[in-house]
Formats: sequence, structure tokens, C-alpha cells
Amino acid sequence: MRIFLWVLGIFTSAAGLAVLVRFNAGNVVFFFPPYRIDISLNFFLVLLILLFIVIYLLLRTIDKVRKMPKRVADHREKKRKEKGSNALREAVKALFEGRFVHAEKAAKEAAVLPENIGSAALIGAKAAHALQQYERRDDYLKQALTDQKYKAASLVTKMELLVDEHKTREALDVIEQLQSDGNRHIHVQRWALKAHQQAQNWSEVLKLVFSLEKHHAIRPALAARLRELAYMDLLSKAEEIVNKSTIYTVGESGHTADWVMSLTDEEGYPASSMITASRADGFKWIAFCTLLDANKPKRAEKDPRSCVYIFDRESFSGISLTGKIEVKTDFETKKQMWYDTLGDFFKGPEDENLCVLIFTPERYNIFINNKTIYGVF
Repeated sequence: MRIFLWVLGIFTSAAGLAVLVRFNAGNVVFFFPPYRIDISLNFFLVLLILLFIVIYLLLRTIDKVRKMPKRVADHREKKRKEKGSNALREAVKALFEGRFVHAEKAAKEAAVLPENIGSAALIGAKAAHALQQYERRDDYLKQALTDQKYKAASLVTKMELLVDEHKTREALDVIEQLQSDGNRHIHVQRWALKAHQQAQNWSEVLKLVFSLEKHHAIRPALAARLRELAYMDLLSKAEEIVNKSTIYTVGESGHTADWVMSLTDEEGYPASSMITASRADGFKWIAFCTLLDANKPKRAEKDPRSCVYIFDRESFSGISLTGKIEVKTDFETKKQMWYDTLGDFFKGPEDENLCVLIFTPERYNIFINNKTIYGVF
């Protein structure tokens, strides 16, 4: 439509000019003594228009020549940016295709643009890691960290790659830095879960599993398995506390803990008192030596249900076990559970007033590593 209007305007102007020239009989005289030049007014107007066009074209040519260096520089900058942008897109494509050598090469080409340095360095780091070129990977990560806009992205990438390399300690340091900066989103928590699992920090694993479950960000089967592993580890540590806190092992470990036994008294109320464990086989059984005519054996025979509590000062852990007690008076059991300090109260294992309380745990409620776990054996 615009071209049509231009053509129409030109033809209209030509028609008007032809009519004007037909009825214009004027002339123009130039005096250059002793010369005189006479030309028609129409021809003079044509020459004037041609002169204007020539001057205009000359000025435009001069202006273009003057701007040529800048235009060349702008063109080269445009081509450089196009090349850098194309290289960055190619690097991303090659990275996802698994062509890591090509991805790293394209990332280097993309890094010629200052605005591409951060993203190109992260692509290069991932590609170098996949090629097991860890020194180059670390160099790329340092390069990415120079751009503050890419700090969080660089730390998240570094965390992922360190966890994948099983450098757990370094990965946990990066996770701590991310969390101190306020980066606690789901992706960071998932990788933190893997790192703490590698480090066997099961108390942290339980916290992260609980947090991810709240956001529906972990499969139920995986969450259940991780909880099971965490409970098994914490139970193992609690069992170790029980084993090293008996009279039989305290000489070897130098470890001490406070034991409290609770039984039901004659009026049906719970009664608790301090006691010392003779020997233990983890949570299978715990043995206590005491007087046969004391309150504990009498109450245990009447109601074998009992609770044994161990407080470990060293780790600030509390282990509460509920189960049943069996009163043993046979010589072999007493001989097996005998220890030297009992000589202050008994003649020996054959003493008829000596008995052994064998406690078999059935349930547990344990506070350990700042985490509470409970369940049934």
C-alpha cells in the first residue's frame, strides 16, 4: 500500500510539473562580463534540483565514510555476540546430549562474552566433572564464583559435584555455606540428604527426611528406608553405650553411666532406685546383682514388668527400656555375673542371699544425638 501511494504521488507531481513548465515562459540571466548566459527558468530549476541532489548525496557519502569505523566495530561486536550466544546454546545442548568434550569446548567459546562467563563456567565445570578432570572442574567453579549473580548457582553446582565424587566433608561445608545464605530450597535439601547419608549423620538424615516429607519431595518407600537405617544406626550407638556401661566393661572403657530401675511397689505405685549393671548383651538382656531379700527381687517376682533408664553423661544420651525381669538364683548364673566389688556384701557366688535380675527389654525410648527414637524390639 505504501509503495502504491509513493508511485501515485510521483506521477501526480510529474503531471503537475509538466503543466507548470508548459505555461512558464520565464528565463534566468547570468552576467560574467564580458559574458552573458541566458537559460530558461525551467532548465534552471532542473539544474538547481540536480545540484541539491548531488550535494545531498555527497554529504551522505561523507557521513557514511566518517561513521564507517564505528559501523565496522559495531558489526564485529554483533558477530562476536552472536557467536558467543550460539556457542552457549551449543554448550547446553552438548551437555544434555552427553557430549562433554564438545560441551566444554563450546563453553570456552561462549565465555568470550562477559555476560556468559558465569553460565559458561558452570557448564564447563559439569562437563569437566563428567570427564573426571577435577582440577579443571575446580578452576571453572572458581571462575563462576567471581560473578556474584552466580554465587548461589555455583555453590549448588559445587555441592552436587562434590557429593557425586563422594567428597562428603567438602560437600557438607558447601551445604553449610548455602544454608547460612538462606538457600534451603528442596533441591539443596535433597543433595544435603545424600551428603549426610554418605557421612552417616543419621540424626541429620532424619531431620531432612521429615522436612522433605512435609513438602512431598521424597518417595514414601525411600523415606521409610532411610528412617529405618537411621534408627538402626542410633540404636547401635545406644546399644554400644549399654555394653560399655556395665561393671564388666567399665574397667576396659573407663566409661561410667547412671542406671535407674523402676518397678511396681507393694501399693501399685512405680518405685525407682539407682542400680549397677553387671553385664549386658546389648538390648538382648541386661543383668543386675542384688540381695535376694531386698525390695527389687520381691517386686519383680510379683510384677516382672520393669523400666531401666541409663543416662550417659559423656554423650548426653538417655536410654529408657521397658521389659520384664526374671530373678535368677542358680550358681552358674551368679558365678558368671560375679564381680569383685560384690565381695564387700557377699561371701561369693555361692552366697544364698545373692541373686541376679535378668532384664529383657521389649520397648525403647531413646534420646541420642539430639534425636528421640522409640519403638519395639
